[in-house]
Amino acid sequence: MTVCSALHRGTGFPLKMAWDFPTHETPPSIVYGILRGCGEIIRRCEKAKVDYWHIDHGYFRSGHYDGYYRITKNALAKSYDPDQKVLGDRWELLDLPIEPWRGNKDAPYLFCPPTPNIVSHFNLGDWETQTVAKYSFSRDEYKVRRKGDSEPVADAIRGSMGVVTFNSNVAVEALRLGVYAFADYGPAKRFWEDDDRLSLFQQLAYAQFTLDEMSSGFAWKHVL
Repeated sequence: MTVCSALHRGTGFPLKMAWDFPTHETPPSIVYGILRGCGEIIRRCEKAKVDYWHIDHGYFRSGHYDGYYRITKNALAKSYDPDQKVLGDRWELLDLPIEPWRGNKDAPYLFCPPTPNIVSHFNLGDWETQTVAKYSFSRDEYKVRRKGDSEPVADAIRGSMGVVTFNSNVAVEALRLGVYAFADYGPAKRFWEDDDRLSLFQQLAYAQFTLDEMSSGFAWKHVL
């Protein structure tokens, strides 16, 4: 409720529990995550062709409750638009380096499978098996990192040839660390080494917000 309450103050949208969502209509909606009925609200909005906004962990410096949260219109994450130009001030405020492209050609690819909830929401089936077949990987060409593994994510990324995932923010972090990323959904889906990483990160910095920015109405101006 803390996150949704902040956006409620900044937008004027009424604040309701998912189970109080009306059954006779599908109004424009803001949801946090896909659990507790939020995924069903998203599906109803999509079916009715009604706008929705999805809140989740930020692309950079996320964290409860002093970090950033991404807000995306009609999707679970922003797509990269090479023609979109935004100011660089919010990216500069994050003070994160963009590391040079590194070549770990002898290292395995790092597989970051989607969570069971994402698998269910997108009806993915056996994503890992399908992805291995898609890229024709042999078993020694990749290693799997699951949520909660003890190895720091940055170390796992730097020790890989590239990151392969469905929608994980690990793909965005890999690009920042100079490692290839292959994602089926989200900002890294159509991003290549010769694309402008700075442009991508500037776009993402303008698609994530703090609770104070949500409460003040600043966030809403940028996600309408």
